[in-house]
Amino acid sequence: MSASNVSKCRHTLLQKEKLALGSPVASRPSTAANTRHSSYNDKEWKQKALQDLMGRFGDGQEAMTHGERTNRSLHHYLVNASPPNLDESKGDIDARFCTTDEDCNKALTETKNLIIAKDQQSYKWPLGKPPIQHFLAQWRDEPDLEVCVQIPSRSIDETSYEKLTIGEVTQRFLADKASDDPVNALDIRSRSPNIYPRMLEPDSCRFLHLIIDVSLSIKSAQRDAASTGEARQHKNLFEGSLVGQRGSNTDVHLDANGFATWITPQDGEFGFIWLTRLTADDMEGWIKDRSYDKDKVRYVVVKPGQTIFIPPGTPHGVVRLEDTLSITGHFLKWSDIDSWLRIMDLQREHPRITNEDMTKDSMLRLLEPALNIIQGRIERDDVEEMGGQDEAREIEEKAKVRLHLEVIMASLTWM
Repeated sequence: MSASNVSKCRHTLLQKEKLALGSPVASRPSTAANTRHSSYNDKEWKQKALQDLMGRFGDGQEAMTHGERTNRSLHHYLVNASPPNLDESKGDIDARFCTTDEDCNKALTETKNLIIAKDQQSYKWPLGKPPIQHFLAQWRDEPDLEVCVQIPSRSIDETSYEKLTIGEVTQRFLADKASDDPVNALDIRSRSPNIYPRMLEPDSCRFLHLIIDVSLSIKSAQRDAASTGEARQHKNLFEGSLVGQRGSNTDVHLDANGFATWITPQDGEFGFIWLTRLTADDMEGWIKDRSYDKDKVRYVVVKPGQTIFIPPGTPHGVVRLEDTLSITGHFLKWSDIDSWLRIMDLQREHPRITNEDMTKDSMLRLLEPALNIIQGRIERDDVEEMGGQDEAREIEEKAKVRLHLEVIMASLTWM
């Protein structure tokens, strides 16, 4: 199959999915309670954030930096952003706030909206110092280890990041004054125990874990079946750390590989901006024009003690008015499989909408075990979490098509 035929096949598949999607998923679960969230303080935060973003605008050479482009983009979104609708009597809701385990579990199973939950983390930081200082101290025995750090002053003709040592990152955060060129380290391993959100422990939320376990098992259930490097690389999908200085903002993007994401602030609050309830047409409009909003932009301030759960395919960005430390990870629910396949295909076609590079190998490593798992469940008639046999077989066919296309694209590259 030629590259042009592959492209036509992808286009046909996307058109079918566009017709199937039609309109956004109904977002009015009748039983899950949505606790009231006061947006008053959030509105005060918005005004401060807009001023801070404008203060970071430059001209001349500064206008050609990643930071300049990010801050102008976020300012555009935030000007048009409104607090999320939480009241079902006023229309489709944009987010769910929950406090009890029962509310959180209902929200997770009954809605595809963004969720903000309280007290999901068991681990408590030691007293005496801010969590950021405790976190950086966890690496004091290996200060020469390197991490990739986003730096706003880097030219848009270069990558947005460069490598610094943990020691250099620590020095920046311990400095007395705010930096004019704040760093944002988005991919540091987590060394804190018991940080995984409680509400993601049920098997219904562990499809990604199963994919990774199958891909590492090599036909063996032993713990040492995979190499240490592979196991660590995949563990980092589930638990990692984000540490950023004030002003180290993150532009609106989709998380790579179509994953759902959770973020738990540990130190400092941040403003979270997202596009809500996107139809297939909305997503297409946003991909073509990254300033697209159509009254779809919402914002909320996320604080320590809360965990935000971001569904697959949710464009989102972050504004930091103070130094922040967050623990984060990815997950997939069984009910997310169809969305996951669709979003991953969009990202494959439009790589600039993601926050990370997506390689053919990484997609194959996800799709092959996923298809095997789905087919095994169908054979055993264990398909309730996928919605039944008909839905499961439809998902199977979509996974087959995508895997076939990735294999073809990989073979064209190798030729």
